Amino acid sequence: MENRDKRTTQSDSKVDAKLLNGLDTRLHVAIDFGASFIISGILAIIFRSMTAPLERIKLILQTQASSRQIGIQKRAPYSGVLNAFIRIPKEQGFLSLWRGNLLNVIPSGTYNHIILPFLTGGSVGATSTMILYPLNFCNTRISVDVGDDKIIKREFSNLKDCLTKVYKNDGYRGFYQGSFYMAIAHSSYRSVYFGGYTIGKRIYLSNSLQDDKNSHTVTVPFLVSLLLAQSSSWAAIVVAYPFDTLARQKMLWSGRNAIEYPPMRHVMNNIIAKDGLFGFYKGVQANLMTTICGSSVLVTYDIVKFRFDKLMESYSKDTI
Repeated sequence: MENRDKRTTQSDSKVDAKLLNGLDTRLHVAIDFGASFIISGILAIIFRSMTAPLERIKLILQTQASSRQIGIQKRAPYSGVLNAFIRIPKEQGFLSLWRGNLLNVIPSGTYNHIILPFLTGGSVGATSTMILYPLNFCNTRISVDVGDDKIIKREFSNLKDCLTKVYKNDGYRGFYQGSFYMAIAHSSYRSVYFGGYTIGKRIYLSNSLQDDKNSHTVTVPFLVSLLLAQSSSWAAIVVAYPFDTLARQKMLWSGRNAIEYPPMRHVMNNIIAKDGLFGFYKGVQANLMTTICGSSVLVTYDIVKFRFDKLMESYSKDTI
């Protein structure tokens, strides 16, 4: 009887150990996801808000060829980033530089920098585009609205006003104008950006391990990571920007009571007629400057997450 009781006790102990190990693994996964969620979200909000003025200037320059507010007698076209940076605060007030920033932070910060770090590839970029496109649409329309309610009336006063007016005129399809080209832009951007950054880090780590064979742990220095992220981002912008321009300009045709939307050929001809082939890259200088935001988020996330994993690893060892 005693031997049977001992075997039963040992069996129960093994089962309890397996259950505890399973619970510990699930707890670790939950903590890891929660930490990634918080770290990415905070970093995205901070860096996006810092570069919001440049983002708005980029959108205005990128879409002014199709704007009904710019290019008229009351509001001459903006000639470049510096010209826009000087004129916008004078014409619309200093805080207008952050117009549309909240909508910019929500999709880009909450989804693109929280969920997508766990995933990668062009298909994910296309999927995120379709899910978040209405928010992206409203962000663009509110950001490129150069009205000041004095000389030029504002087209949309807030998100609710934008949703109501566009839906009243065009229905749901109004919120998805240009979505096909935006999906191409996001897919190509993410493929080049994350692919280039990941491959660059692997090459650096491989070379570092060969140079220092005695080292078991090699990390990528901050400046090297930043350079890799920045280079990947610039390359991705060059590839994706023309498609992004086409999508943004198509957005401006929603809510105009048009019986039919103009074909993409008409939008392309309009861009070329007003700005030439460079019109497809209008505002790209501001976009290149804002890449420091995405690069800083990606690099800082890697560093903070690495430190957090080390802390959790040391804590696990102490509790064993």
